[in-house]
Amino acid sequence: MDYKKGLYVFFFSIFMALAAQAKVMEFKVSKQIRKNSSYKEVCEAMGFADNLLIEAKGMVALDCMGRLVKVNDFCAKHTQNGKSFLRGFIDKGEKKVVCQYGNSANLSLSCETKQTRKYCESPENSCKKLQAFFAKDLEVTHHSRLFNNEKETLNCYFGKLNLDLDKDLFEGNSHLTK
Repeated sequence: MDYKKGLYVFFFSIFMALAAQAKVMEFKVSKQIRKNSSYKEVCEAMGFADNLLIEAKGMVALDCMGRLVKVNDFCAKHTQNGKSFLRGFIDKGEKKVVCQYGNSANLSLSCETKQTRKYCESPENSCKKLQAFFAKDLEVTHHSRLFNNEKETLNCYFGKLNLDLDKDLFEGNSHLTK
């Protein structure tokens, strides 16, 4: 039962990522680092050596001779210069795995199609769901739904919430926290 549930969640995640990806208007990353790795490098780094055949399974997984490797698992293990892991995906044209890291990210999603309109009904919940696909190690710091020239857009902003900084701001200002 757990295997079936895990498989369902995996394929649902792929479906959601592809559906959302189709209507992304803009995805900006501050202080971005992109690391490209060959399929072979990814399989070997995940403990599967001597693979004669490696295939991309969608945009987020590799088949290393019958053993499934999630690209995000690989990317999360290989952080870059203290940057937060955002997402991993497969570039089928280049036959590379792309790991994307950065300090913060902004995502704009069109709400103009039947597929994406549902995302705009609840910006907060939608940004939290999209965060799992576009900004894994960051948090939703702001969300909005904008109307511009009769076009509706969902905007999600992802970053690190620095609780130590917040504490420092209010230390000595106890009247602000009462």
